Amino acid sequence: MFRKQISRRSAAIRAAVLGLVATALITACHDDESPLFPGLSEALNAQLTDARSATEPFQQIQNANDAGYDVLVAHPTNGNTCLRHPELGAMGVHYLNAGLVDGTVAVATPEVVIYEPQADGSLELVGVEYIIPFAIRGDDQTPPVLFGREFRRNYTFNLWALHAWVWRDNPSGVFSDWNPDVSCEHEDAVGS
Repeated sequence: MFRKQISRRSAAIRAAVLGLVATALITACHDDESPLFPGLSEALNAQLTDARSATEPFQQIQNANDAGYDVLVAHPTNGNTCLRHPELGAMGVHYLNAGLVDGTVAVATPEVVIYEPQADGSLELVGVEYIIPFAIRGDDQTPPVLFGREFRRNYTFNLWALHAWVWRDNPSGVFSDWNPDVSCEHEDAVGS
């Protein structure tokens, strides 16, 4: 009798443990509640997810070009089209939709989509950029705000700018200008 009680108790404990393990595995595999951008508020995650969803078709550069993102941005002094920093990483290749450049910005319609050149010559979507030129909103005015973040003055291009790395993680931060995980290594392969 004592042995039967231990067996039943062991079986109950085993069943409970297996149930907990199964629940943990199911939760881990189907956790729709985990944020896409950890460490940021739920509201900010929702906005960044909206930006990501709105630009999902632009994973194919032809779709971006067809939607008006057809101005390839080049650095005004050195002509490079893949923008990089010697220590902080890169931004990548920028395509501007000139039709969106005005005095306003909206989460779902970034003025610029940003790509990283790949070894096979393709471009991989890594982020977006929101801009307002100083000619529209002077650099002496208060910075525009989106995602609860103030835009930065970019004197190289004479505009207000805010990056959002919605397609590539950025160890420097979602809104940092430069991304150490983006490279211009394969820029010569693009278009060849």
